[in-house]
Formats: sequence, structure tokens, C-alpha cells
Amino acid sequence: MKYLSLALLFATLTASGAERIQLWGKCFQGMSPTEVLETYPEAVEYKDKYTFPDYKGSRCLIIIKNKLLPIDMFSRYNVRFYFNDDGLQKVSLNSLSGNTRQKEELIRLLSEKYGKPAYEEEIADLIRKEWEKNGTDVRFEYSNRNGDNPEIGIYYYAGRTKDFLENEL
Repeated sequence: MKYLSLALLFATLTASGAERIQLWGKCFQGMSPTEVLETYPEAVEYKDKYTFPDYKGSRCLIIIKNKLLPIDMFSRYNVRFYFNDDGLQKVSLNSLSGNTRQKEELIRLLSEKYGKPAYEEEIADLIRKEWEKNGTDVRFEYSNRNGDNPEIGIYYYAGRTKDFLENEL
């Protein structure tokens, strides 16, 4: 009986571990703020108390400022981690140096990694593309509303594209 209990416990732990959806880098849906801070020592608590609820009621609690990322010509990003009562729900990468060349390179790289977008929208100065792979949803946004300083963001979620396509379209 003891061995059966241990086998059931191991199977449960293995199954729950398999359900963890990777968001960005070494981050998985459901991680605690402490786990993210341990995973990324350069991360700090986000001090802005006026953040509004985001995806699934999550709020930005942790940020890595001015992070150099090798994803597109080693550009710098602010990386934000959003949590709710169930843990990490979203990771956003916001470029500090958005430009047209970077936009094109990021779309190419994301398409190579995730395939054809599940959703695409281009309206005036806004481009939005969304991919889904292995439970990870990735949204790319490019906005050049003011014409001087384009904004580029990459957002990682678990389950968002399916919800978006079913409920928001």
C-alpha cells in the first residue's frame, strides 16, 4: 500500500508539472513572485501602486528594467511580470528602441518560432499578430501613432489566443 501511495503521489506531481505552460524565458504560468525573483536576479519589485488589472485580473508586480535581449540585434526591453492569485499569468517585453527594422525582424523571428499567426490585424499605424504553440500564446504589437517613437511589445500568455478568438471576435 505504501508503494501504491508513493506511485500515485509521483504520478500526480508529474502530471501537474507537465501542465505548466512556459511563458517567456525560464518563466512558467503559476510561478510566484518569489520564484520569478529567484529565476531572474536582476528583477525587482514594481513599485507603481497605480497599475490597473490586466489579463485575468493580474497586476505587474515585478520588472526587469533595460534588459539587453539577443532576440533582435540585442535591443533593450523592459520586462514586466503580471500576477494574480493563481501566480504568474503574463510576461510583457516592451522595446525601448522601437523602429521599423526591429518590427520586421521580430515578426520574422516570431513566425519562424511559432509558425503562421492565428490572428492578424493591421489598421493604420497598428499591427497586431498572435500565435499559439504548446499552450503558450504570444502577441506582437507595433504602434506608431505619433510617428516619432514607435512602440513595440511582445506579450506572453497561457490560453489567451483561444479565449480571444472565441470571445472577443
